[in-house]
Amino acid sequence: MINRIIFFLCIGFVLGQDKKDKIVHKNGDQYEGIWEKIEDDMVFFQSKDIPRNQTYFISDIKKLELSNGVIVIWNGIYLDDLYKKRLQKQLDTLVVRCSIACLFIMPFILDLIINPIRL
Repeated sequence: MINRIIFFLCIGFVLGQDKKDKIVHKNGDQYEGIWEKIEDDMVFFQSKDIPRNQTYFISDIKKLELSNGVIVIWNGIYLDDLYKKRLQKQLDTLVVRCSIACLFIMPFILDLIINPIRL
């Protein structure tokens, strides 16, 4: 019985850890706190050491890592923008390929509609 109580206390302690977001500046300064938002190339971050929100330029940040391990900024690059640009490029390529495929397939479909196959 005592072993189970100790086991559940350990599990509660491990799961109850309060993880914070972490920001690392290019000059080496590190802060833990809560990432609020990114707006107009500015990062709004509330550190546990400083009572009010701080704003930083994205270009001054080496890494912004969220508590769940997701990296939002790496070496001054907002990764969300990078992913959006890559996805947009892939989407544009897909649209072009589908358009070309439709141009080749459409005459056959129209021919089947106009002249159906009779058995």
